[in-house]
Amino acid sequence: MFPVELWAIIFKFVQSPRDLSQICSISRTFRREATPRLYHSVVLSSGWDQLLAFSRVVTREGKRVARLSIGIHGNLDRCRILVEQKQLLRAILRALPNLRFLDLSAATPHSIDCCFASSMSTMFGGCQFQLEEFRNSVITFDHTIDFLATQSSLRSWEHLPESLSHRVRRFDESFLPAISSVDIDTDLLIRCFSIARPIERMHLRIGGGQEEVFFLDLIQAVGLFGPSLTTLSLDGTLCSSGTVTALASGLAEGFLPHLVHLSLKDDYLTEDDDFLEDYPVDFSTGLCELCDCIAHFKTLETFVFSPPHLTGDPSWWSMGVSSRALAQVVARAIFASCASLRLVALPAGARSSFEIASPEFVTYTRGSDGDAHETTEETLNLNSWKTLS
Repeated sequence: MFPVELWAIIFKFVQSPRDLSQICSISRTFRREATPRLYHSVVLSSGWDQLLAFSRVVTREGKRVARLSIGIHGNLDRCRILVEQKQLLRAILRALPNLRFLDLSAATPHSIDCCFASSMSTMFGGCQFQLEEFRNSVITFDHTIDFLATQSSLRSWEHLPESLSHRVRRFDESFLPAISSVDIDTDLLIRCFSIARPIERMHLRIGGGQEEVFFLDLIQAVGLFGPSLTTLSLDGTLCSSGTVTALASGLAEGFLPHLVHLSLKDDYLTEDDDFLEDYPVDFSTGLCELCDCIAHFKTLETFVFSPPHLTGDPSWWSMGVSSRALAQVVARAIFASCASLRLVALPAGARSSFEIASPEFVTYTRGSDGDAHETTEETLNLNSWKTLS
């Protein structure tokens, strides 16, 4: 029989909650050593029965829970869900004083309507925990404001894409004072923050139909965090092609003096034939605009670029980059435009059909000869902003 200390170490490598639960049933010693691991990170995604089962042990084991992910289920019996699920969730959250990570998501995409989501906000009443990370794709921003105002220790905030909220409110320095990472829509950034925060990592989803005044406001809003911002990801899937690159060019003019990692998803998807006829297809112009944008960032070390992709493929990338070898030519030009860059990630050639999924990326490193060379030792993609620092 191994010493108890050794079993405790072994149990740290067990990932499955079911396996940990079975280990707890073997003996009192195993239960004592495996229980902290079992309840440290809890995922409730299977619906009402799982919520009910967890509620029966949460009073006893709730202090052990540091991470909680909840999949909210919509249901045809909405009255029952709205009342009973909300009450059960509220009781569970009240019993988790040491919770540090909370993820609220819809168990099935598009299954949660706005009335349901707004009613769920009351489940935060009476909670004692101070979160460090909050991911929310269920409850609208208007209905999380009061909760967020109580979370002074929050460092990472990810909020669902949503239509324009109704409460126009600017927050002072007491709102999210410790925040260092955000994943939000541009509308929330502009309306929520008028005073700088110590944000180091930022992912912004840029909506369609932005007017010039809004564009300038957005540059000013992002520039507010220039003293601390080192990682920036701009997602332009829903806005006109070229908007993201143009925005990055505006920010390059001294707004972000310490930026180290930049990701641009200038990946507008459309089937509008009239738009396709007017879209510039000149490869040299597109590449020059991109390189001019990058050239202004003097501290940039990594760069990820997802170019415009249209159904008819008339974008400068699709018209000029038809192979991996030509993508390497683009990488070489990007390296030449920015002396501080050490890694560049680009799609592996052209995308020949209408695809919503992100393309496969190839990462290039700068060689001693100044050329771009493929590398697998350190790879980048559109999600790399979450881990780069």
